[in-house]
Amino acid sequence: MRLIRCEFEGVGSFADRMEVDFEALGGAGLFLIEGPTGSGKSTILDAIVFALYGSPAGSESDPGRLDSHMRHGNIEPYVELDFAIGATTYRIRRTPRHERDKKRGTGMRVDDGGVSLVRVAPDPAGISSKAREVGDWVIEHIGLTKQQFVSTIVLAQGEFSTFLNAETRERTPILEKVFGTEFYQDVEQQLAQMRRTALAERAEVGDRLTEAVDRCLGLLSLEPVADPVGTIDAELVRLQAHIDQAEAKAAESAESLKSTQEQLAAAQELVAAQQTKRELLQRRHELEARTPGVDALRVALSEHERAMPVMAALQAWREAERVAQEAAAELVGRRAALTALGEAEATDQRLEEVTAVRASLAHAVDREAQLPALRRDEARLQKEVLAAQAAVAAHAEHRDRLAATIAEAHEMARRPAGDGERLAALKVERTELKKQIDVGERHAAGVRELAAAGQRRAEEQSALDEVLTRLAAVRRDQIANLAGTLAAQLQDGQPCLVCGAVEHPAPAHPETASDDTVEELETLAEQQRVRVQQAVAACDQLDGRLRVLSADLTIDPGEAAARLEQIEQQVDDLHSAIESAEASAVEQRTAQSRLAEVTEALTKARIDAEKTAADLAGVRERLREAEVTVTAAAADHPSVAARVEALTSTHRALTVTLQATRAVETARTTAEHAEATLAKTLAGVGVADAQSAEAAILDATLAGEYREQVKQFDADVVSVVSALQDVAGVDLAAVSDVPGLTREVALRQDEHVAAQQDLGSLQHTLREALPLREQVRERAAQRERVLADTEGVIRMADLATATRGEGIHRVRLSAFVLMRRFEAVVEAANDRLDAISEGRYQLQVEHTGLDNRGQHGLDLVVLDQRTERSRPTTSLSGGESFYVSLALALGLADVVRSESGGVSLGTLFIDEGFGSLDDEILEEVIDMLEQVRAGEDRVIGLVSHVDLLKQRIDPRISVRRDPQRPGVSTLEVHV
Repeated sequence: MRLIRCEFEGVGSFADRMEVDFEALGGAGLFLIEGPTGSGKSTILDAIVFALYGSPAGSESDPGRLDSHMRHGNIEPYVELDFAIGATTYRIRRTPRHERDKKRGTGMRVDDGGVSLVRVAPDPAGISSKAREVGDWVIEHIGLTKQQFVSTIVLAQGEFSTFLNAETRERTPILEKVFGTEFYQDVEQQLAQMRRTALAERAEVGDRLTEAVDRCLGLLSLEPVADPVGTIDAELVRLQAHIDQAEAKAAESAESLKSTQEQLAAAQELVAAQQTKRELLQRRHELEARTPGVDALRVALSEHERAMPVMAALQAWREAERVAQEAAAELVGRRAALTALGEAEATDQRLEEVTAVRASLAHAVDREAQLPALRRDEARLQKEVLAAQAAVAAHAEHRDRLAATIAEAHEMARRPAGDGERLAALKVERTELKKQIDVGERHAAGVRELAAAGQRRAEEQSALDEVLTRLAAVRRDQIANLAGTLAAQLQDGQPCLVCGAVEHPAPAHPETASDDTVEELETLAEQQRVRVQQAVAACDQLDGRLRVLSADLTIDPGEAAARLEQIEQQVDDLHSAIESAEASAVEQRTAQSRLAEVTEALTKARIDAEKTAADLAGVRERLREAEVTVTAAAADHPSVAARVEALTSTHRALTVTLQATRAVETARTTAEHAEATLAKTLAGVGVADAQSAEAAILDATLAGEYREQVKQFDADVVSVVSALQDVAGVDLAAVSDVPGLTREVALRQDEHVAAQQDLGSLQHTLREALPLREQVRERAAQRERVLADTEGVIRMADLATATRGEGIHRVRLSAFVLMRRFEAVVEAANDRLDAISEGRYQLQVEHTGLDNRGQHGLDLVVLDQRTERSRPTTSLSGGESFYVSLALALGLADVVRSESGGVSLGTLFIDEGFGSLDDEILEEVIDMLEQVRAGEDRVIGLVSHVDLLKQRIDPRISVRRDPQRPGVSTLEVHV
């Protein structure tokens, strides 16, 4: 895996777009990432790791640091990384979670970011834009998890000094992530779970066997024994013999019970038949006593049925008489109403005369109805005639006014010739004068700006001189007090770098500023030089602008302003004259157009007035004719409508009187016919008169009750006679011993129930016991199988989890694997450390106190081969701690690389504290890194601000703070 290019914007302290070409930097094999402390060097490594894995490099790095707080709200932060795997080039682009301006309204919204992965060459194609898929692809194709990547390619700031001095409980989770030993922990957990499952299964089958045995023994009322299966089988054989005896006894008792029950049933049937016969004889005697009364009901019903036809004829005759009387009274009233209207008698001839006269008045009624509308039309048209005449007069007056206006406007439209040409020339001159005035104003402003810029340049140069003076003084103090500087690095028990003594009774005291002060002044001086250069460039730019403006000036700005004022007045006067003439021309054209419209309107008004006058004459003629017709038709009535209403009343009275006369005649004829029908009906049924028929009629309810009584009596007689025939052979004198037989049946019943209960109890016990016996046998066999099947799992789990103390040192499987991996890391680190320390130091793994809790076994000590004594890693000096940590980091990278199948790692970044090394050790570290680079064909990038590295390594990425924007950094790539 080889890095090619990294581009990012809005990331960390880098607000602007930055690009790093790793291909160009990798030509020399070793390059430097340098810049002041806190300028953003480590952000470059964070950007690389974030692009690949979605989070920064350092374990303590906050992912939120990637979103630059100095970027503009609408600029999206991103990292774009090009890298090669073999001959294939890929590009991955990630956007961190960030805030941006809302598209609508005010305020900010949170964007969760995104990712895209494409193949650049060969055969460009998109791969995925889903975070989970991209993450899986990176791990699969690069062959490293993030922790492994950071451990092998990006050695993050402070990570390995912490790793070197960590204890087992702190170092364990780091190594677990690097080597992925979660698999072995999963195996332990799986085996432990399988052991728990096996033990639970053993306990379950044991409990189930015990439960089955207890249930079977309890059912058979047996005590617990050593061989429950044999005891249960013997008891079941004995139980079957008892069942056979109980079945024979139950069959015998059933036969005896059946015989006794048959004797009792015969005796009970005889007693019941005797009782039924006595009851029937008594019922027949009662029916014979009721016979006379029932016969009287039959006679009454017969007389009622014979009189029923007479009642219908009688009711019809009475109804006809009532209708005839009502019709005669109605006729008397109708004749009185007709007389009140002046009519002597109602005849069909008179009705026809009235009808004819009313029909002849229909035309007159219509004309009378039209009179109000005709009068309204007359009044409306009279008003319209007056209005039309007034409109004609108004249009004529308007026409005369327009003619006068046209003549006046024609006179005013004449204007002097040549005003347009004079106006155009004045406007051109005015434009040129304005340009000259603008140039003069910008020239004056430029003079003022140039003076201010010169003042700022002098101030910035003065500030630069002051910083350089302070820096020179600090450096002189450092050289003069070198002994104090060396003394500040002394530690108790450590040899002096000058004399080698391990005791330091009177060390010198430093009296100069620290290296950090020198570095701060150098940074400040560099920033001030940039400000001076910017001030000089600003002065040069302003001076050039002034020379251009001077060349453009052709007239004095004061004279140009006075002439411009004169031209403005002349332009206004010409505009007024031209606008007045143009307005008069427009007015003339408008008046001429309006005159044609008014003339046309006048002609139309005269035509409308003549038509309205003709309409008024026609309406008046129709009104006169209608009034003559209505007067003749009304005769002596107020109106034609009143005469028609009087004729209508007479017509109605004649009609109803004629109808009443015919109704009286019809009713009388109907009554006479009903009377004849009644007489004929009485003679037909043999009833003397209507009064006798009415006396024989029964109430409808009473007649129904009589019929029901006679019907029920007849049915009872038939039923009793038939039933007596059925029991004719029963001897009423015969005797049966029913009580004695009943007691005998009860005795036999008790005996049979007891036998059945004994048999049922034994059979139930057998039915319950047989499945339980089979269950006991099955569960005993199941327990043996489970014991055999789970023995291997339990044994393996005990070994993997060091439960029984049978493992080596009682160490769990995952801890054992981790210890072997760590020993390989230490061995690889010692190969590097031997060269750096000139054979003095070796790392050793301390195995004392191993246990299955993982609290020991990964502790490190340093063996000083000069003294042949071991001491804690925390006792190392700052420089020693650095190169020992670096050797351990490189050893870890070697082991991870080999564990990952020898994956090709073409780039290595080291972000560690090179500033803690003296020059000699630093030279040895650089030599070692050169050997790593050359031997493994790797490009190595060092992150540091140490001067010696700047002198030794030319290819670099220089990171600087932007002097114009506090908090913002920029970078430049130097190949």
